[in-house]
Amino acid sequence: MKLLVKPTTLFFDVGTWMGPTALYAAALGAETYAFEPDPVAYRRFIRNLSLNPSLRPLIHAHNAACGIESGTIMLYADALGNSETSILDTRNHALDDAAKLIQIEADVLNLNELIQNCYVRSREVFIKIDIEGAEFALVPRMAETFRSLNRAVINISTHPFNIKTADLSEQRSRRIEAKESILDAYSGLYWFVWENGRLFSVEEHVVRTKALAHPDEPDVFTVATYDLHSSPAN
Repeated sequence: MKLLVKPTTLFFDVGTWMGPTALYAAALGAETYAFEPDPVAYRRFIRNLSLNPSLRPLIHAHNAACGIESGTIMLYADALGNSETSILDTRNHALDDAAKLIQIEADVLNLNELIQNCYVRSREVFIKIDIEGAEFALVPRMAETFRSLNRAVINISTHPFNIKTADLSEQRSRRIEAKESILDAYSGLYWFVWENGRLFSVEEHVVRTKALAHPDEPDVFTVATYDLHSSPAN
């Protein structure tokens, strides 16, 4: 991340958890917007932030989820604070319908509006999204905003295994469709992969083929609105 984040960067950490990425971005000098709806994880994040007072002026902390519309949403978790809180009911309905999940209501902020309100064309934007399955609802619907940014990178962690149905054939189809929704929305942009801490350009079709060949496995998609480098980043 330090290859792409600097003091001129606007950094959006969607799914902050206890704050490791947000704190690191701020330590690199980036103005950082951090979003975490899980109240236990958020309290731990604020405590970690209090231990780093020099970073406090750079971090805008929000105990909220991000979506396309502001409002509220239900979240599910086996245990609050464990980094796996999701908008998806993550029980395996084929095996454990009786399993009980904690349910909480969380505020939702409009991410498209937040980005547009903060954006200055002369600044780079880095968006990190790690939200336990909610990325499939959010990321495709923010593609238009992302494409409008002059110099922007989005790093998306996918969680297809959180999409669960009683019918395993339907489950596989839904996981493929979910991945395709992101791949299609960001088609034609610049795609990259990380290897041994270095950033390499990659053909979009290579990413697509690998992701769809393994619909149950998580991915990390790194996409940019500009060519970061045609050779490994230094």
